[in-house]
Amino acid sequence: MGLSPYFQVDRIGEPHTIAAMQDFLAFTAFAVAGAFTPGPNNTIAIATGLRFGPWRVWPHALGTMLGFSSMLLLASAGALGAILAIPGVEPVLRIAGVCYLLWISWRIARSEGPQDKALAQPLTVFQSSLIQFVSPKGWMLALSVAGAWFSGMADQPIRIATYVFWFALICAASIATWSSAGGLLRVWLKDPVHLRRFNLLMGTLLALSALSLLV
Repeated sequence: MGLSPYFQVDRIGEPHTIAAMQDFLAFTAFAVAGAFTPGPNNTIAIATGLRFGPWRVWPHALGTMLGFSSMLLLASAGALGAILAIPGVEPVLRIAGVCYLLWISWRIARSEGPQDKALAQPLTVFQSSLIQFVSPKGWMLALSVAGAWFSGMADQPIRIATYVFWFALICAASIATWSSAGGLLRVWLKDPVHLRRFNLLMGTLLALSALSLLV
């Protein structure tokens, strides 16, 4: 009995559709691990949810989606790797990124309450997009995706676009999840003293996350 067309076996001995599904599931697992693990984006998200409510995190989520999607597309075209290969560019970008994240961590750490002007508004779409380009974690994720998945899709632009869009959605889901966690904490941090301590903790964690990028 022959196999149906749906289960035709390719040269390496696996059905095309099963191989494609395995590839997509592996990509999804990598994206979830990269997006949901603690890092600068998620620390900012939980602080935003706590201070302004989870519904105010959308500029950060949109900026993360746009910024990281752009990085993935640049990486798939080889442009990101070429830029980082220029002598002196990588350390300059790394230091600039760390300084920017340290500035944000300082704003979060010194925020004392809703009326405090240290962090008067959530991050804008542009600011959140910029964080993606100055974060070494973002470069490494983008280059890893390009090397592991996009290198074999040079003649499949629609498939690349689909994977990029899917990764962007996972990033947005991560931002929303961490921001919701911050929103839930608002109930327990109505005491100004506890709120200041929590903001200091979040600012310190973001600063440590930023400094770890120099290692």
